[in-house]
Amino acid sequence: SKQASKQKQAKQANKTREHTTRDKRRRREASSLKVERAKRGRKESKRRERAGAEHTASTPAPAREQAHTASTHRASSRQEKKEHMGNAFKKCPELPVPDYGEEYEVATLGMGCFWSPEKEFRATNGVEHTVVGYTGGSELNPTYKNILDHTEAVRIVYKKKFYSFEDICEIMLNRHTPLPATSVSRQYRSVIWVANDEQRAAAERAIEKKVLLGMKAAEYVAVEDLGKFYKAEKYHQNYINKSRASPYGI
Repeated sequence: SKQASKQKQAKQANKTREHTTRDKRRRREASSLKVERAKRGRKESKRRERAGAEHTASTPAPAREQAHTASTHRASSRQEKKEHMGNAFKKCPELPVPDYGEEYEVATLGMGCFWSPEKEFRATNGVEHTVVGYTGGSELNPTYKNILDHTEAVRIVYKKKFYSFEDICEIMLNRHTPLPATSVSRQYRSVIWVANDEQRAAAERAIEKKVLLGMKAAEYVAVEDLGKFYKAEKYHQNYINKSRASPYGI
């Protein structure tokens, strides 16, 4: 019986050693697999980075800056989508230029998609208020779904002690790469709308200055008389800051 007990203990010890060896082997295999997966993950990340860089490099800068389609205007949250659908066919109200007093002046600019210009000017010291909308056309009651012959625009209210109208035009040209009107839709034109002869002269000086400095694209900016301005739908106002969307238009 003692011999049988010893044999039983020996078998049990062998099984324990086998289990221990098997567990160690499995842990080594799992560790090796984990390392291999990490290597593959790093390689894939590098491949995607290279592919992204090649894609960016192959896309002309103006095209990247002006890239803006209807799909980019989709609201990112459920609430915005619901609001978008609810307002799709509502009329946008005409918004006359209010009298802000002598210390303020108003500029209305077309810089492609109006999301990014509004974000940029909102963050500019001396700018008190911004609103985006549609202007530049003759047809009544444009909406985003039916913009008619209008252009997306941002209206900027700024303090005259900080900037002249010419300064605002130069800021626009520094932040925006205009494209020929023939290469973009009317909705995304580059325009400076002017309310009087003084603003027209200031806009033309700013454009001429940029052209003389070598910015040929400044010639593509149109200078037009300011007409009716229709305030865009609520979900477009301050859109990037509200939705954390990627900037477009500048």
